[in-house]
Amino acid sequence: MSIIDLHTHSTYSDGKDSPEEIIQKAKSGGVKFLSLTDHDTVGGLKRAKDSAVLNGIKFVNGLEISVLFFHKLYHEGQKSLELHMLGYNFDPENKELLNTLQENRNYRQWRAKEMVKKVNNILEKENQSIITEQEYEKMKNSIGGTIGRPHLAQILIDKKIVSSVYEAFQKYLNTCNVPKKELSFEKGSSLIKNSGGKVVLAHPFGDKEHSLLKVETNFPENDYPRMVREMKPFIDGIETFYWDYTSEQIELCQRIAEKYDLIPTVGSDHHGGEKDRVGKIYSLQEISDFRKLFI
Repeated sequence: MSIIDLHTHSTYSDGKDSPEEIIQKAKSGGVKFLSLTDHDTVGGLKRAKDSAVLNGIKFVNGLEISVLFFHKLYHEGQKSLELHMLGYNFDPENKELLNTLQENRNYRQWRAKEMVKKVNNILEKENQSIITEQEYEKMKNSIGGTIGRPHLAQILIDKKIVSSVYEAFQKYLNTCNVPKKELSFEKGSSLIKNSGGKVVLAHPFGDKEHSLLKVETNFPENDYPRMVREMKPFIDGIETFYWDYTSEQIELCQRIAEKYDLIPTVGSDHHGGEKDRVGKIYSLQEISDFRKLFI
């Protein structure tokens, strides 16, 4: 178990646990340092911080956003690579940041409805029961913040059309996906830095759809360190320990962090449910540089 977990999600985005439940799980697991990093929202931070204080856990404000990174060797610079960016220790009341997050959430709601339309077209062809407006509204009203594809997956599970989130994505949601709102890597970084925070590249070798692993088929040199070097002006750290990294990937992240003077961080990407893993980072060596995020 890890005493550090700087990557968790609550019911304010696509997690299944409330901020208080995450803190309780962290305490039970011996976690001493924790961050809540919901997608496109800071709505759960106060509740998480208040609970962390009561339970003797050091808490740092967190956030996760999707950004687009262009590289000349990835599709010849004509297509972007979608990555995830973690922000830490920022001012959660910064107006520019809050306005951008609200725009992103509004877009997510439009995006979700567009995906429902696409899924319903397939369900009708399969003579399945479609997702009704009432079912969609019930889902939307039941969550505390940002709508994501996992919420649509849960509707399909509740309707017994699929038996798992994985099946929902494989059969419907991947095919019916609608692109996220475009936010450049540089703009995402400036939003966090201008609000006093630090920026960390999330799971560069995990979550293949949103990581550097996606370049394997279209990046002939496969030079990950050089890609990170080009990101260096916009990031302060790199998620070095992640729940499903191999030992080789951990070592690569450590080398990159050391070479480019980046803060190494630890994150389980906890969502609750089948992704119930607060503090569950294995093969973890003692690191202390992550404390720079709290300064």
